[in-house]
Amino acid sequence: PRPLAGGRRLMRGMLADLWGLILRRRAFLPISPPAVRAYNRLVPTFMCRWPNGDLSFVSARSKEDAIIMLDEWGNAELAELRQIRDFMVGFRLTDDGELDFHAFGECVLDDIWERAYPVLAQTRLTAPTDDAGELTLTGQETIREAVRAERKRLRAKRKRKLADTELGKSIQREMDAPAVLVNRYVKQAASEMLKKSPTGGRKN
Repeated sequence: PRPLAGGRRLMRGMLADLWGLILRRRAFLPISPPAVRAYNRLVPTFMCRWPNGDLSFVSARSKEDAIIMLDEWGNAELAELRQIRDFMVGFRLTDDGELDFHAFGECVLDDIWERAYPVLAQTRLTAPTDDAGELTLTGQETIREAVRAERKRLRAKRKRKLADTELGKSIQREMDAPAVLVNRYVKQAASEMLKKSPTGGRKN
């Protein structure tokens, strides 16, 4: 019984050290590889359509890397993530030194309406307008109903993914982090701890 109890205490200590290392890495160290941060025309762009209807764009080598980068704003595993092509967006520099949104490129704008907001896109085509092409009061309310529908569309559709390990699941509950990010943190942190162990990760 004594060796077993001692082993459990050792395991709890190792888990505590691993938890602390993960928290420090999450707070201070970027997890994305340097290659993701470098300019590369072959790196795809992903469109993230959040459950509340918001929209984000990120360049990443893979969908997993995109989810990890988007964790700065939220858990993208609960969002709709799609790869897009021909991404282009413009901004204007104001006299106050701020950037104002100007426009999306025509190709990406079509992608946004068709793939991120299909209900709203269809409604925009059929909503009642006056002779000048402006929405009537009925048309405005029709658009608002479509917006409400879009904000509800993904809420019941997306399910939270669970981390691979019990430690990872515990971290998810504490941080509301995506499983892919937690799995990578746990793997990296465990690898670092193994290197620092007395055996250096080598078998006898």
